[in-house]
Amino acid sequence: MAYSVLKRSCSGPDELTLLLEPDFSFFDLTILTEVMGVANYLSGRDLYRWFCCSEHGGSVCSSSGLSIKCDSSLAEMETKGVPSNIVALASEYGPAGRRESLAVLLRRWARHGAHVGGIGSGTKLLAQAGLLARHRCTARWSDIASIKELQPELSVTAQLFEVDRGRFTCPGGVATLDLMLYEIGDRHGEEFAKSIADQFVHHRIRDGQECLRHGTMVRSGASNPKLIQAVEQMERNIEEALSLKQVADIVGLSVRQLQRLFKQHLRTSPLRYYRKLRIDHAQRLLHQTSMPVTEAAVAVGFSSVSYFASCYRDAFGRSPSADRSCFDRT
Repeated sequence: MAYSVLKRSCSGPDELTLLLEPDFSFFDLTILTEVMGVANYLSGRDLYRWFCCSEHGGSVCSSSGLSIKCDSSLAEMETKGVPSNIVALASEYGPAGRRESLAVLLRRWARHGAHVGGIGSGTKLLAQAGLLARHRCTARWSDIASIKELQPELSVTAQLFEVDRGRFTCPGGVATLDLMLYEIGDRHGEEFAKSIADQFVHHRIRDGQECLRHGTMVRSGASNPKLIQAVEQMERNIEEALSLKQVADIVGLSVRQLQRLFKQHLRTSPLRYYRKLRIDHAQRLLHQTSMPVTEAAVAVGFSSVSYFASCYRDAFGRSPSADRSCFDRT
């Protein structure tokens, strides 16, 4: 079933309130607002109107160092009634814990009919606020692991965007453009959306159900189907690590053939590659959640914390506890 991204205005332009957290992605904000600006320009009228707000108002600095002056604080927003649409743009490196005052406000607005969206790590903010329960959602691929670890009941997909009953999520980047073109096509027609896409030299509007990551191919730098299948199996089995023989059996190769593929295309052994996947996953958990080091070790399939710490140090040049302490101070 198709759902509308935005709650529609009965008269006048559709309005969006953009909630900016410190270190938000300026790129994502630019795409959101530029697409609406081009839509207004090409139509010759105001189809969309948007406002920026933050927790305390004033200026908010993006991850690139550029600042945006917000139109209002959250407290001022409350005096204006329930917004039609609110879109969260959060920091990838934001606090792991829930910010209860913000969560309460977002839940109240959602209960009163606001459509609530998350772009980039904004999905994580919505998940922490409890707004994605029983809704499909998608997220930055680097956030998916921590969201699933903290809230395993959530249905987190790897799609370009998800729109589901008053909730919309998108991993950010160029996928933000596809989300907005989907919205414009749904609201104002596909031909109009295509004319806007042309302005961005975006010649094919991608459907939301396209996979966020043909990424196994991109990340591995290889296109061999058997190799891609093997890497995907490793990615799906982080906590309960498969043996090399199990991976080989699943993709229909012998262990020796699998080893040759990794050596030929990735210049490493499958065991080293698998271990690096798990260690990278552990680092994301330490950076994006408040999970203790011992729990992070178990979450990536290490029964020995000392061996985990040794592998982590080999990969990043510092212990997991030192990495967590360093990150907590930023």
